[in-house]
Amino acid sequence: MAFIAVEGSVSVSERRVKFCKDFKTTSATVNNMVSKLKKKQLLIKREGHIVVNPLITLDFKRDLQLEIKMVHG
Repeated sequence: MAFIAVEGSVSVSERRVKFCKDFKTTSATVNNMVSKLKKKQLLIKREGHIVVNPLITLDFKRDLQLEIKMVHG
């Protein structure tokens, strides 16, 4: 997801090849990962491209509040 958020959709051939080369994987594995992330609605298909769901995309140009909650037990 981080790769897609930064580089753009792996639906584009050049990016898919770059992803496979950088992470030493195959196109079939990428398809499986994308399929699982789409089922969880973390990735969506927009205008023919796989992108990170805008509901969870961060805009670092705007203020961001980060909260960490540690629960024991």
